[in-house]
Parts: sequence; C-alpha cells; structure tokens
Amino acid sequence: MTVREVEEEGEEEEEEEEEEEEEEEEEEEEEVEEEEEHVGREEDMGIRGGEKEEEEEEEEEEEEEKEEEEEEEEEEEEEEEEEEEEEEEEEEEEKDMNEKKRRSKRR
Repeated sequence: MTVREVEEEGEEEEEEEEEEEEEEEEEEEEEVEEEEEHVGREEDMGIRGGEKEEEEEEEEEEEEEKEEEEEEEEEEEEEEEEEEEEEEEEEEEEKDMNEKKRRSKRR
C-alpha cells in the first residue's frame, strides 16, 4: 500500500466519520424537537407541574454528556490522524533507507 493510498483511505474514513456525526446530530435535534413538541402539548393540557425543573436538569446533563462524548470523539480522531502521520513518516523513512541501501549496493 502506497503512502497516497494510505492518505486517501484516511481521508475517506474521516469523511465517513464526519457524515455519521452529522447524521447523529440531526437525529438528536429531531428527538429534541419531538420532545419539545410533546412537552408543549403536556404543558397545554396542564399535566406537567413540578416535573419541569427535573427534566430541564436532566436535559442539561444529557447535553453535557453529549458534548463530552463529542470532545472524546474529536480527541480520538486527532490521535488516529497522528498515528497515521507517524506511520506514513515511518514508511517514508523505510523507503529512504531502502533506497540508500540500493544505491550503496550499486557502488
């Protein structure tokens, strides 16, 4: 596998991960909208009472967890990119060494 192929593969993986994240975010947004509509109907019917504060706290906690997960995912992606770069550098160094050996054998 050439360096170019490795780079292209890495780029494709990054694009796929970004698309998956966008889809997840859209799904979460849809869920939030549905929940807000549902809550609005409940409030209109006068059902909710004291549960509102608890649910708001839960939503805040869920939002914080979501943000933490996204940060972790970003860190993982950065680590993967660094690993890929290191691998590419090692491959380049190995190619350079092999080329030097070939040149020295020719002499």
